[in-house]
Amino acid sequence: MATLRYYSRAAVVALSSRAKANLEWYAKPLPPAPEAPGVDLAVLDTQIEFDSGALAAALATGQGATESSDPSCSVKVYRSLSQLRPLQAADGRLWAYLCHQEVPDYVARRWPLNAAEGGGTQEEREVRHVLNHYFVSDSRSLIRSNALSRLWWMGYIADQVDSRDPLTFLDILTGRGRTDLRSEILERPSMSMNIHVLRGIYQVLHAEWDAHGGTDAGRLFQRSVYRAWLRGINRRGGVVLLDALSESALRDLLVEEADRAKG
Repeated sequence: MATLRYYSRAAVVALSSRAKANLEWYAKPLPPAPEAPGVDLAVLDTQIEFDSGALAAALATGQGATESSDPSCSVKVYRSLSQLRPLQAADGRLWAYLCHQEVPDYVARRWPLNAAEGGGTQEEREVRHVLNHYFVSDSRSLIRSNALSRLWWMGYIADQVDSRDPLTFLDILTGRGRTDLRSEILERPSMSMNIHVLRGIYQVLHAEWDAHGGTDAGRLFQRSVYRAWLRGINRRGGVVLLDALSESALRDLLVEEADRAKG
């Protein structure tokens, strides 16, 4: 069992500033990790025991490196790093190190350079792609973009909502390309960081899911409907302190807003 490690702040700055110079490595990331001439890419130790083999195995070739594999990979990454506290998991230096040193092959398979999107030249798109998926720039990228931190945070939230069956939670929210539903819920701090409210939202979605044979055929899974539903919840949250409501009162409010959104 090894100790979990992370880059120094100077190392992260140096590596991110050399993303363009190191594009060839990111296209096929093999050991050793890229360097930054003239800069000591210092690596620091935490006090957390870490099984690097378990993390690598969780993301190994053949177990998926596609959008459809994100739910299962989220559970596996969270379990491999379950000793992390949320404050530690918000440190971009940790995720930059893991993306470059522990599982760069997974990052390259899940987010290949040739899939880089956006404006500008191919090189400019690839540089942005590297910065998005190998580094953490802010709280949004922590949950949305970094190849590993996004998985850990989805796994963490799923475990908080339903520790007995986190995979079903993730399947309902993010499976089969429902990235917009995931974004609308998990990227709203007022919801994703309020487990009481998030658990209530999940219960309503789960009921809709079950009512249609374990599928997303229900109207509440239609983009226009769930967006209207979530807007309604936010509106009610401006009047009522949602996390102070009892479980039954909160559920009644959420169901009322869901019915209103469905018309």
